[in-house]
Amino acid sequence: MKILIICESINTLGGSLVSASRFISGLSVNNQIILYTTKLPKDFKLNLKLQNKNVIIREYFSSFGTGGQKFKHILPNFSLKKDFNLDHPDLIYSIHPSLVSKYVLKLAKKNKIPFVSHVHVDKDQLSFQLPDNILSKIILKQLNKLMYFVYNNSSYLIYPSKSAFDRNTSFIQNKNYCIISNGIDLNTFKKDKTNKLTLLRKYNLTNNSKKVLFVGRFNKEKNLDLLLKVTKLYSHKAIEFLIVGEGNLKKKYVEKYAASKNIAFLGFISIEELIKVYSISDIFVLPSIFELEGMVVLEAMACGLPVLISNHKDNASKQFVNDNGFIFKYNSTNDLKEKLDLLLQNDNLRKRMSKQSLKIAKQYSFNNSVKKMELVFKKLVNKNRIN
Repeated sequence: MKILIICESINTLGGSLVSASRFISGLSVNNQIILYTTKLPKDFKLNLKLQNKNVIIREYFSSFGTGGQKFKHILPNFSLKKDFNLDHPDLIYSIHPSLVSKYVLKLAKKNKIPFVSHVHVDKDQLSFQLPDNILSKIILKQLNKLMYFVYNNSSYLIYPSKSAFDRNTSFIQNKNYCIISNGIDLNTFKKDKTNKLTLLRKYNLTNNSKKVLFVGRFNKEKNLDLLLKVTKLYSHKAIEFLIVGEGNLKKKYVEKYAASKNIAFLGFISIEELIKVYSISDIFVLPSIFELEGMVVLEAMACGLPVLISNHKDNASKQFVNDNGFIFKYNSTNDLKEKLDLLLQNDNLRKRMSKQSLKIAKQYSFNNSVKKMELVFKKLVNKNRIN
């Protein structure tokens, strides 16, 4: 198949963009991929081409978005329309609802080409990305209108979890859908004990301390404030908190907790280094109040970590907790500390839950997710050819 993938700002931070990069790689093994995206840094573009031999990259000028991740948007233009007519794909796969996805959706309908949208965002997630003011509310209203137009007029929808579907049943009328996990590459994400001391020295960590890990964007929906408050309750104990990520709240967090001896802000790190950080950690904590799935939880589980996940109704990551960790109250430092203590003080419990995490992670193989997606795409393309 020739698959046109629309993914703007693919080099920007964010779970949906990481997911898009991985699916591009997975789908490119057996299919021709044409990527419509915004202007890319030369090194990122080169790396993308080296990793994916069957990918053609088409870059377009963009406008700056308003989200905390500085997301850029392609402006619909004649050059893109010309490329579309020349490329003439069998199917279009859109990562985010945007002006250009709406534009290509109309081209797809005109040319009778299946258009698939991945539901990586919804109205609540968008609201977390914007400042709380009148202008943002006006922008949010228009973004929601655009988003639900694209979702409701797509040929097919892919949700990353049942929770993501349940959240949107009253807003999305399109009932042509399936649920496919973003999955986890079990060959990449696995325990790595090499160069442990080198990593400890690099981040000025101690060898004999227990390590609690958070990975994610520094935005409101990740609820990192709760975990950082808990760190104060361990200030005189051999517990270190490793915080991996970037985001618009980073400056606030780093300045507020600069004096804390048991917190290490590691910033944004490569996948190779992230796997090593997972591997030297003992417990993974995700205090989010919003997740459509939570790929970092799968990553942590694949590296053998017990997990602590918040119980917020909009946190889909709760689905991963099954005797491999605990669910805690999203607004309670006491409950989080209580659950942390259970794991920190009981080596046998931690080991048992670690094995269970590895077992559960195997159920979310990325290869299976790619196969499911290819099957959906083939059915849509074949149905379209028959009609």
